[in-house]
Amino acid sequence: MVTPHLRQRALSGVLWMSADRVFLFVVGAVVTAVLARLLPPSDFGIVGAALVVVEIVAQIVSASATPALVQRSRVTRAHLSSAFWLSAGLSLGLFGVVWALSPLAARFFAMPPLAQVLPALALLFVFDGLSAVAQSRQLRDLAFRDAVVIRAVADVIGLGGVSIGLALSGYGLWALVGGRLAQSLLRALGFVIRFPHPVLGATREAARDIARFSGGVVLQGALNSLARQGDALVVGRALGANALGLYNRSYQMMALPASFLAGSFSGVLFPILSKTQDRTASLRATLYRTTSLLALFLLPLAAAAAVLAPEVVYVALGPDWGGAVAPLRILAVGMFFRAAYKTGMTILESRGRIYVAAALQGLYAVLVVIGALVGWPYGLEGVATGVVGAVVVFFGMSTAVAVRETDGTLWPLVRGMAPGAMIAGIGGLLAHAAVVPLRGAGIAPIATLVTGAAVLGSVGLVALAFAPGLIGRHGRWLRSAVTAYLARLGDDGGTSDEPPSEHE
Repeated sequence: MVTPHLRQRALSGVLWMSADRVFLFVVGAVVTAVLARLLPPSDFGIVGAALVVVEIVAQIVSASATPALVQRSRVTRAHLSSAFWLSAGLSLGLFGVVWALSPLAARFFAMPPLAQVLPALALLFVFDGLSAVAQSRQLRDLAFRDAVVIRAVADVIGLGGVSIGLALSGYGLWALVGGRLAQSLLRALGFVIRFPHPVLGATREAARDIARFSGGVVLQGALNSLARQGDALVVGRALGANALGLYNRSYQMMALPASFLAGSFSGVLFPILSKTQDRTASLRATLYRTTSLLALFLLPLAAAAAVLAPEVVYVALGPDWGGAVAPLRILAVGMFFRAAYKTGMTILESRGRIYVAAALQGLYAVLVVIGALVGWPYGLEGVATGVVGAVVVFFGMSTAVAVRETDGTLWPLVRGMAPGAMIAGIGGLLAHAAVVPLRGAGIAPIATLVTGAAVLGSVGLVALAFAPGLIGRHGRWLRSAVTAYLARLGDDGGTSDEPPSEHE
């Protein structure tokens, strides 16, 4: 079983990572609302096309060192130094490749500005490569509070200040590029300063240790990124920059809540589960509980996004983005499944089943690309439908493998999703009934959005306060655990018991 200390550290980590995601959500929503009113969808589409390439490469760079250092039970100075040079060398080498191939990418997407935008955004994975070992130290130390502070500063100054300032100064799509670069650079500097590590002392043996584990992780990361970017690849190539801008924004609005919870859980689960990888019962319980909690939060959010899509788009992006409404409604259906499959994949990674996870990611990438290709003749709605189908199928596949890996059965996992589905169904129907008359009466979108969200939110609050049976066993556990943790936090004045660094 997971020790009480690790359980407390895991809950603390989830709360800190949740705070990080909430803050990023708020900053991102404000920045998007401003930039969407200053820049056309085509600018977002060009940057989105560049990010298709950049994020695939960034996954390769990120996976080259960090997971291996986190997963190892013991890390030496030689491991840290070797990992740094592997990650830095790989990122710089791939930067040169992307720079050289940028003109080809511009011709492939029929977007001439991409020839200049892509090399600039390629600096993102260079910054990641130079700070990868520092980020792995943060994960090994379970120092989630420090990570939140670093990212918050970078988000406000980079994503917020730089991008909005450049847009107001008339720099067009370069405002999007500059904001991303400033955010990434500030994050990298923050991690390197807060979590220093040796750069001298690399050995061939340590490098082989890192590379042996990282090979499968790199493959898995690249395939996962291709799966997440495959639909954008098809939309950008087949439908153009404007359509990609609309699709990209609708996808991001769907993905923000899913990334918020999935990132909070998986970012904490991997280092925690790596410490308990031989305890099958603990892994099985974690799989059931995490899937149930994700359903409890994300299925109602998906219902809200589907019902309130017109108001969400109008308030978040403005009146010129109506083409994003239909894709958002469809993509919202896959919100939970997109987040929940990561739990099973995290368990496989923590057990060292890297090549199994990579094979699954390869199947996922194929499913996404096929779904997008089948759907693109029907426009953005067709692409969104094909992608959601791929996500649902992959969730079933990855979860079934994780259940088998932990010697479990599917029924407890399916039963654990029922409370979230019930709240989503009841809340979605009531919210729909509340907003239809408001739309007919011409009420302002912001008022309609607040009303619908309040109705759906009240269903969850009523279940939490007065009908705990509706939130299920895992929901009641979370309520009790958070209450107890906050009480302890108040008693000790908010101090943290973060462990000391493990590097030698």
